[in-house]
Amino acid sequence: MTKPTTASRRAKSSGAISVRTTSAGRARYEARVSLTHPGTGKRRQVGKTFSVRADAQRWLTAQLASVDGGTFSEDYQLTVQGWLTRWLAAKDRELRPSTRSAYQTIIQRHVSPRLGGTKLAELKPSHLSEAYGAIMADSEGKGRSQVGPATVQRINAVLRSALSDAMRDGYVSRNVASLVRLPKVSKPQQKWWEVSHVRTFTEYTRGDRHQALWLLLLRCGLRRGEALGLCWEDVMLDAADGTWPHARITRQVLAVGSKILRGDPKTDSGRRVVVLDPVTIVALKAWRKVQAAERLAAGLAWGGDPEIFTNTVGRVTDPAWVTKRFRTLAQEAGLPIIRLHDARHTAASQWLAAGVPLKDVSGLLGHSSISITADTYGHVLDDSRQAAARAMAARLDG
Repeated sequence: MTKPTTASRRAKSSGAISVRTTSAGRARYEARVSLTHPGTGKRRQVGKTFSVRADAQRWLTAQLASVDGGTFSEDYQLTVQGWLTRWLAAKDRELRPSTRSAYQTIIQRHVSPRLGGTKLAELKPSHLSEAYGAIMADSEGKGRSQVGPATVQRINAVLRSALSDAMRDGYVSRNVASLVRLPKVSKPQQKWWEVSHVRTFTEYTRGDRHQALWLLLLRCGLRRGEALGLCWEDVMLDAADGTWPHARITRQVLAVGSKILRGDPKTDSGRRVVVLDPVTIVALKAWRKVQAAERLAAGLAWGGDPEIFTNTVGRVTDPAWVTKRFRTLAQEAGLPIIRLHDARHTAASQWLAAGVPLKDVSGLLGHSSISITADTYGHVLDDSRQAAARAMAARLDG
């Protein structure tokens, strides 16, 4: 790979488009960039042929602009796979570990097998449409998780981001991922437990090692990683100086592949203070005593992780294990099966049903905007509005 020409030693360039006719009588447009090396004066040409003159002009304009901007690369044979590898490496520092892992999985599982060998500069919207259709078709009836429209949109989002940077750097003249037509995604219906379900689960898990964790998820609306990322220094279990007992969300624990990592909350709004209710406080105090006893019993074998929820040797609890354990307990209790993340939806829906203002619920959940909360729990709000209308009618009409 040849690196882009630096600003201090840029090549001189000129360009032109020539037309030739194929044996079938069709016009082909050849765009060529003539480069003069700034040091040796040696000239060479880089060219590409198109069936539409406008495409040839776009490519030529982009190449000339990249030379003038000092970002031109002679690597015009670069493939989609080559660019994605380079792009992901360059993005490494700015991506969250979980996001980088998700991008890598998408590229390896879906993009590389279908589009990896295609030359980056020759990538078209039709290439993407065909690849997406094949990806969805190949997943049907083969004993694997079916790839649906939502996954295709995630694949396209990764490509759109990667191609945006490729266009900025002069490797392509347009972002074809922004031009492709994507399958429509049906908004999934949110699931959560009713009050009776929460009570049943709470009673069934009374005395369970992780009861305090379940309460933080179901009653406080914490994300899994946020609850596991809590340290004892983050919680105040007794009221002091006019404040309520609370938990301060400042970090989260993530499972990336086989590794357990610690990082910042999902969004800036994720940094928040959550007030703790009496039942959760009692459970946390009981767990603190259990953990202290385990630390004493383990002695020098104690791992010393600072988090509240640790295993018997002082290592932070594995997020994947928590998800499996929650499902097992729900099945044993005879409850409707919901995802662990739906415990968060359960808390939110109960707050809204109890009349907690939408803005406050958004803050409790750590959403980046109130519109996300409104969009996610719109039907709960509709129920509340209907109840309010009925209450007003009963009050005014007798």
